[in-house]
Amino acid sequence: MAGESVTSLQVGSFAPASFSDLNLAMCSPADWQTDQTAPVLDPDLARAHLAPGRERGALLFTYYNPQLEGDDTIKERFMLKSASYILGQTIVESPLDTDCAAYPREPRVKYAKYRHGNTTVLAKGWIAGHGLAYVGLVFDHSVPADHAEEHSFTAKMLENCSALVSITNMYETNIYETTRPLQQDSSY
Repeated sequence: MAGESVTSLQVGSFAPASFSDLNLAMCSPADWQTDQTAPVLDPDLARAHLAPGRERGALLFTYYNPQLEGDDTIKERFMLKSASYILGQTIVESPLDTDCAAYPREPRVKYAKYRHGNTTVLAKGWIAGHGLAYVGLVFDHSVPADHAEEHSFTAKMLENCSALVSITNMYETNIYETTRPLQQDSSY
């Protein structure tokens, strides 16, 4: 159209990363690497996948959820617990959304954005029917503290969103929309 400009955001190449012990996988910028020495993480609970310099990255969590609780409040609790590894005291900026509005929403997955100082954390969480809860975080420590200085949407934000939405289970899970009790088999 005459007089209109179109801005195209370019991102670098992405590479797959898998964490079979957590039943999670993702695609991230190709230069991100799995960090086995992340000091704040329980090695049986989470994995860190970080950019060089550790300014950005992803943290992936699997939690034991034996009651099979699956409502949004439970998902938020697991997401806040996970975000506290990065932020300590979390400040919820947008509990219902992230900067990734252009991506289609996954059913029964909760999204959030947390912010504290120069750090922004994009989060997604879901509950599986086999007693596990999953949380994926993508963080960026280099976001301007003043919201007015933040650009509306940058190539780095596009990379962060692409990494976030790619986080998924490696193996099929039975995701429950609501809480369901364990079924007792009385045939024994």
